[in-house]
Amino acid sequence: MISRDEFERHVKDALANLYDPPHLQTHPLAGLLALEHGAGQTVAEKLRDLLRETLVALKPPVSIPADRPEWLGYRVLWLRYVRALGESEVCQELNVSESTFYRRQREALEAVVSLLWERYQQLRAQAPPSGGEQAEPVTIEQARARAIGLVGASSWERIDLAELIGGVREVIEPLARGRGVSLRVDLPPSLPTVYGEPSVLRQVFLNVLAECIELSPGGALDLGAKLREGELLWHVRGLAWPEAEALERRSGFALSRDLLSLYQGRIWLEASDRRAPALLFTVAIPKARSILIVDDDPATVNLYRRYLQGEGYVVLEAHTAEQTEQLLAETRPDLVLLDVMMPRVDGWTILRTLKSRSDVTSIPVVVCSVIDQPSLALALGAAEVLTKPITSQQLRRAIRVQLGREGTTGSARPGSPSGT
Repeated sequence: MISRDEFERHVKDALANLYDPPHLQTHPLAGLLALEHGAGQTVAEKLRDLLRETLVALKPPVSIPADRPEWLGYRVLWLRYVRALGESEVCQELNVSESTFYRRQREALEAVVSLLWERYQQLRAQAPPSGGEQAEPVTIEQARARAIGLVGASSWERIDLAELIGGVREVIEPLARGRGVSLRVDLPPSLPTVYGEPSVLRQVFLNVLAECIELSPGGALDLGAKLREGELLWHVRGLAWPEAEALERRSGFALSRDLLSLYQGRIWLEASDRRAPALLFTVAIPKARSILIVDDDPATVNLYRRYLQGEGYVVLEAHTAEQTEQLLAETRPDLVLLDVMMPRVDGWTILRTLKSRSDVTSIPVVVCSVIDQPSLALALGAAEVLTKPITSQQLRRAIRVQLGREGTTGSARPGSPSGT
């Protein structure tokens, strides 16, 4: 019988090493929670999935607004452990003080430990005989569903691929050394900017490399990339037959395939030359979406710009109806943030004009105003109404919802899955 304090230390250690497969593979917590090696999934993968599932269990119901404090504990742990941000980065991302960060982290960790401790107690109480039925492990399908849900629910950011690959290499290196594999990385001098959820794209690379290393007979594995029109083509070379063929039956390969399809990419095994198999996958280089802010107050425009920093959007601005008309003649934004209180020609008139023109009527308009008239705004064609003062969470959520709809222009968000 392990003490609760010792159990808590195991939980915190496992979270701190969430992306270290060798560490999780033999972790005491996996044994305590009856996570055993099974077909298509390692103990490390099962433990990582269970920890992520437990974090998700802290997520407040959708009925609670995203800017409420009830969300803070869940967000602190998700950013700290799943996205692997530093403490100062989490504070900056959530705009909270260090004392708030530590308090919320402590409270949320206590909740995670309690959930897992309850699972452990239930397993002990059941005490099935040898060969008896154990508690159901997290399935591969559940793991995929949670990861895919993360893509749709998270805000997108500008991703530095060189930095991301460097971090992946550090995490995967202990596994490579333990398997006698030397990982060589050969990247173009300058990699293009991509947008997405960093932890998801990072997990794709971790999955691909971990599976290749697990199946490698030893020696060198080469990760490289080359730029093609609209995408980066990545390759992993150094595998041998028949190990390479086993990749397509691995859970990490399947999860990467699903995630890449949401990023307009695909993954496949190159079998044209039986002597030199290669694993290939693509990552799309999307066009950043543009947002037009129509507001006569420069301070408000600058505030929205700060809210959208790092989100990967091209931000345009207009302070009058005339400037709005000129910008619409030159470019077609993907979304409009519109204030109602405008000089001379007010926002109501601008909204009516936008929705009466066939060339721009499909552009979603989010009305942002101190005037609380949502029924009027929606009747005139607005997609959503936000009442000032508006928080960064409210603004980014509204934009994600509107740009996630089918029929909007641009391609910064994933569209329908590509074929493999």
